[in-house]
Amino acid sequence: MKTTKMTDKLEVTVKRPNGEIEVVIHPTLTRLTDTMFEQCKKATKDAGKGDLLSYKTIEIEEPMTLKEQRYDLCLDISGQIYMQDMARDRDYDNDIGFHESPKYDAKIAELRGELKAFDDTYPEVVAEINRLKAIETEQQIQSALNA
Repeated sequence: MKTTKMTDKLEVTVKRPNGEIEVVIHPTLTRLTDTMFEQCKKATKDAGKGDLLSYKTIEIEEPMTLKEQRYDLCLDISGQIYMQDMARDRDYDNDIGFHESPKYDAKIAELRGELKAFDDTYPEVVAEINRLKAIETEQQIQSALNA
């Protein structure tokens, strides 16, 4: 089964004013950038709560649902088609007889084969996706008619 990495929590190491080192799980944030960490360090120090020493993002791996696995395959196909289009643009711009775009054909065909095999194995996933698409389309049509 495919898994995906999920950001679970953010651990922050704090040196309290009494000198005690404490590892705190942030109650709301799950990730920080270095710039955000510097801002948090300043705010914590200014508030007299101590000095932030470090932070660590904790990630967990969770199994992907069948719907997520199908979405992942579709995203891979879309990415390869995009890369092929970019290569076609370069081929056209460089028109030197060397063409990169055909190298994507095999990968796209392979991924489409994987998607077909997935859909054949899990027709209930495709049916659910189609059901949700139909509901969304109907809502959009009603919204447009009521506008």
